[in-house]
Amino acid sequence: MASATLLRRYFAGRAPQCEIDDLVQDVFVRLHSARPGAPILDLHAYLLTIARHVLVSRHRGRAARCTALHDPIDVVLDPATEISPERIVAARQDCARAMAAVDDLPPRARAAFELHRFEYLTYAAIATRMNITRDSVKELLRRATVRVGQSRHEYLNTYPPYRQSGASIRMGGRRSTKPAQQAPFNQG
Repeated sequence: MASATLLRRYFAGRAPQCEIDDLVQDVFVRLHSARPGAPILDLHAYLLTIARHVLVSRHRGRAARCTALHDPIDVVLDPATEISPERIVAARQDCARAMAAVDDLPPRARAAFELHRFEYLTYAAIATRMNITRDSVKELLRRATVRVGQSRHEYLNTYPPYRQSGASIRMGGRRSTKPAQQAPFNQG
């Protein structure tokens, strides 16, 4: 305990107050891992030597990382990570819009989309179940994805904060700020 007090006094004028406990701990870690070749005659002098080396190491590390050039990060909760009642309602509405867009798909496209997205079937498994080719499944899913993405894009363009910011959204494998061209759909 007396050694910790000695080290705290040593670091008090040489390091920021918020780092003193970490520095003291670093000294004791180094003391514990040290394997001196001869017995330690003066423990306090040995500790202060280790403390000086810890300060030099910390200074060199900061210089190597250019910490003087870094801006401090204020601890602020990111509003995007907070689950507020408004976010819950918005997510439910977004989900309802997406499900309505899926329900509005032509029957074969909806079936392929549901099998792929909700039952996690592969293109080959969907082709077998629907008795169509893999290429047909691929085309049905592409068209369905474009339609569902388009309904989301149309909503975002009518929602003022998104429309004003020109935010880009992901649609059908590419980033876009314009609605994707809708491929003609065969109802069959």
